[in-house]
Amino acid sequence: MKPSLVLLGSATKPHGLKGHALFFLTSGKQTHLKKGHKLWLKPGPFSELPSEGQEYEIEDIQKGNDVRVKLAGIVDRTALEKILPFEIFCDRSQFPALPQGQHYVSDLLGLKAIDETGQEVGKVADWYETPGHLVFTIRLKKGGEVDIPYVKHFFPNVDLTQGTIQVVLPEDIE
Repeated sequence: MKPSLVLLGSATKPHGLKGHALFFLTSGKQTHLKKGHKLWLKPGPFSELPSEGQEYEIEDIQKGNDVRVKLAGIVDRTALEKILPFEIFCDRSQFPALPQGQHYVSDLLGLKAIDETGQEVGKVADWYETPGHLVFTIRLKKGGEVDIPYVKHFFPNVDLTQGTIQVVLPEDIE
């Protein structure tokens, strides 16, 4: 698998008889995917996809209460069921540009977390969403982890070219 691939979600079941798959995306129903995008599918248990995965192109995509995708070469439900379940990856280069100051979560994962003096305090290890905020898990250099809401107060600066994100740790963590 190419290193520029980003995990978008998974598919575990078909929708209808014509070979559409229900996509369960980490971004929910909001997605940049469209007809013609190329995806890399990595097999789950019992999938007949090659173990290293396989590339497919989106032939049709329907967005509404869920995201339904028809993949080129998948002619019907039976053909789709042979490759289910699978994880869905997309090349980072297919993501649309964001306005200045906005970042994709996938670009922030793995960044070196630094304090206001520039000293490394850890790395961005994981993330999850709550109803109020996106939350990042910082794996601390001194050991342990801390979950911090992704708001300007706690993350005042992101520098993707340097591979750093400035973090203001809660006082009881420092």
